[in-house]
Amino acid sequence: MKHMVTLHSCLDKGVAASSQDPFHHEYFTLHQADRRTLQSGNHSLISGSCFELGTISSAIGEVWLDGHGRLHSQEIVLLPPNSEIHMHVRGEAADYVFIKLSVHDDEAERLFPQLHRITQAFVIPQPVNGGAGGEVLVRLLQETASEHMYSHLLISSYMNQLLVTVSRHLIQSKDADDIEEGPIRKVQTRRDLARQALMYIDHQYMQIKDLREIAQMMGYSYSYVSHIFREEVGISLQAYYTNKKIKRAMHMLAKNRHSVTRVAEMLQYQSIHSFSKAFKRFTGLTPTEYQQLYELKQITM
Repeated sequence: MKHMVTLHSCLDKGVAASSQDPFHHEYFTLHQADRRTLQSGNHSLISGSCFELGTISSAIGEVWLDGHGRLHSQEIVLLPPNSEIHMHVRGEAADYVFIKLSVHDDEAERLFPQLHRITQAFVIPQPVNGGAGGEVLVRLLQETASEHMYSHLLISSYMNQLLVTVSRHLIQSKDADDIEEGPIRKVQTRRDLARQALMYIDHQYMQIKDLREIAQMMGYSYSYVSHIFREEVGISLQAYYTNKKIKRAMHMLAKNRHSVTRVAEMLQYQSIHSFSKAFKRFTGLTPTEYQQLYELKQITM
């Protein structure tokens, strides 16, 4: 095993990337913006007395986080003050872009109250609906190195986007009330999102009328949840949902306690035609043929 490398404390150099002085805003101070090349092996990220936001801008190979799984490009890692997380680079190297900031207590309590509740590091998936992802961190780093007269305006804008994205994610998270006590896995990662969607279908598939309600419940777009689900589970969200319903329909028809029409209604199909089409695609038989087959088996037994 390779040697564990500690990267940085909050104020390594006490400077932002482009200045000898921190960048002050009315409700935050940006102390540092930088990038590190992480070679193959294990690394320990330590926030020190500041918040740290980081992202993998590029990698030759894979990057994994303890308690989270694989860290994908453009996902954001948030380390609250005085926290640590272990990262493993499986490959040649990874480019880690990060910022270190402190949030002013009075303004933070008013605008971003969720930040004060964070005691564990967590990962924000690639955001949707206009949220700021890891690419904003990269742009922020570029602006701190710029001497353009309007760079300070862009720095403020990028910082606002990042803080809003973090707060929005905490508000949307189903486990938001448990963040201060739970491990890193309790906040939604890509794996958590897929697991939550899967569990919702498993428990609610007979009540679900539209798969979009799953995404709405989770606070993300349907296209994003569907994409993550396919990557993590290996089957599309629609296919998993349909398979679950058809297997239930097979069980109900085999018991012969309900008509085909009633089974279709109970499983939220809009018409008997759409139910029959989905059922035959899955089993090779129409619902009526399947029910008759089981009736015949009962007679001959």
